[in-house]
Amino acid sequence: MALIKATGVNLTPSFEARGTSNQQITNNTFTKLTFPSEGFDTDNAFSVSNSEFTVPTGKGGKYFFSAQAESVNHNDQFILQFVVNDVSQSLRRNVHHGNDSADDPGISTSALFDLSDGDTVSVDGYKGAVTGNIRYKFFQGFRIGD
Repeated sequence: MALIKATGVNLTPSFEARGTSNQQITNNTFTKLTFPSEGFDTDNAFSVSNSEFTVPTGKGGKYFFSAQAESVNHNDQFILQFVVNDVSQSLRRNVHHGNDSADDPGISTSALFDLSDGDTVSVDGYKGAVTGNIRYKFFQGFRIGD
């Protein structure tokens, strides 16, 4: 995958991580989503071992993040939310409600954060009444400025 480059614009660090298989989520519990594969990671700031982005030294600033996933055999509430420094960012999440057991709804969420060196960002998933799988997971982000 090629990075987009524009004269005078430096959107690094940047990364794109993805899930490679279904991940089971216990009902009524926020669970950290795993992303064991990377498309790219310009500054080695994303860890596939703990599925977290860590702001590199000297790279604090404003960041844009997005995440998406699909809920398998869905029949209640499905939530994606960002977690910064192990604190849920509940105002920066997307919630799907409904009985779509014949459908597997996908949702996405995005957010801007003002981060400092060493701050971490990850993604949690939540399923309501039924324990089930999350698939087609993506998590990406990039620095947009100071």
